[in-house]
Amino acid sequence: LTGLPPPPPPPKHSEAEFGNIDTNKDGHVTEPEMLAYVRDQEKKENAEDPERIPLTESEIVESVTELFGELDTDKDGKVFFPEFFEVQYDVPRARQDEKPSDGDTPKVAAQAA
Repeated sequence: LTGLPPPPPPPKHSEAEFGNIDTNKDGHVTEPEMLAYVRDQEKKENAEDPERIPLTESEIVESVTELFGELDTDKDGKVFFPEFFEVQYDVPRARQDEKPSDGDTPKVAAQAA
């Protein structure tokens, strides 16, 4: 099937991604942690591709603020893995033990890119 995005990573990969964002390993992600992660990813991508047009600091902050607001479904200022997984892979919590469908794509990669 051409033109379709690749399937999302399996849940173990999403747990590792969540762990990379949760820098203090307290089991949840805060907006400052997410901002630091996206800034780091932006630096890495710019270093790998000198032709890439880098995001401005205000674009990074705006993107993270919007994404965090979407991820923090219960609006407690913390994103726990079920919230992260549900929003990133469009998998309702009741189905999180199932494999995401092929049409689901992770949003953090697209927005952090």
